Amino acid sequence: MCLVTSQIKAILTDEDIVCYKIVKESGIYSSVLSNKYPYSSLYNNFLWELGKVNYTKLEISIRDLSSCKFYDSRARWGQEISGDRNFVQVSCGFHAALTYYRLSNNYSIIRDELIVECLIPKGSLIFKDTTGLIVSDQMIMVKQCSGN
Repeated sequence: MCLVTSQIKAILTDEDIVCYKIVKESGIYSSVLSNKYPYSSLYNNFLWELGKVNYTKLEISIRDLSSCKFYDSRARWGQEISGDRNFVQVSCGFHAALTYYRLSNNYSIIRDELIVECLIPKGSLIFKDTTGLIVSDQMIMVKQCSGN
């Protein structure tokens, strides 16, 4: 999963940010792992433990895009960007949405997937796009919001 944004440099947060993430239940792993890490990310199978601060390195590349349309294969719409500007593609980092509505209304949640509330702690580096998505180098999983 990648975030494409016109934000060229990461922003250092000066307060905690509440966000939401789609994860899957980790029951497919052994019971010992699923007790400690009840959730895993959709794309990289990162194991999440509730209440723990997780750290990662943001990986970005700058793209010279004059006009392009990006689609998320699971979303019902795309993001169109145009103009003679550089855009940043953030490929590695903790991806999330800024509102519960952004995920619950724009994605088809399938079996074994659910939405969880997360917190991006003050002092994190973030990138945002114009559609309500965010990527951070730090994230804490707080609680489950929905499930099937």
